[in-house]
Amino acid sequence: MAASACQGLLDYLNSQYRGQYGNDVYGGLLKRLFGDGNDRKHQINRILNFVIPSILIEEEAEFEEPRLRYRVTVPEPVADFLAAVTKLVYEEVICSPSVQHLEFKGQMMVIAVFEVIKSEPKRFLPGDILAKFSGSAEPMRVISDYVSGMTDAHLLRTYERLFAPRMGSVFDKL
Repeated sequence: MAASACQGLLDYLNSQYRGQYGNDVYGGLLKRLFGDGNDRKHQINRILNFVIPSILIEEEAEFEEPRLRYRVTVPEPVADFLAAVTKLVYEEVICSPSVQHLEFKGQMMVIAVFEVIKSEPKRFLPGDILAKFSGSAEPMRVISDYVSGMTDAHLLRTYERLFAPRMGSVFDKL
């Protein structure tokens, strides 16, 4: 993350914690963020103390619905910092090979379970979902909604029951 994107935070740290970062506030920020757990915890608290108090709630009077009427904004230095953090997390965490492997595996499990249920809905759908399926003008949507609504644990159990040779029992709850 570029120091320029953090300038608002760096100015805040330099003014609020004068002298604690020496001549290199950016280096001190990184050292504390990627140091031991105690330093990281304190640095995250300082970042939150920069971000949270800067939040502004603006009212859009033309809307009656509260979810539309109120808008949260932050000043430009805070917005720049948040955008840089979001970009960093996306590039370093979301796009990391380990996360991408898990995402791919999850997608394959969803597709496999969906295809099995779609192939013979009467054999694989629970009774309440089968009733919706049978009375629906869009039966594939019912299957899609059922599979997409599964928790990770439910999807994993269903996948293992269908595809793992040693998994599954007539006593398993669907």
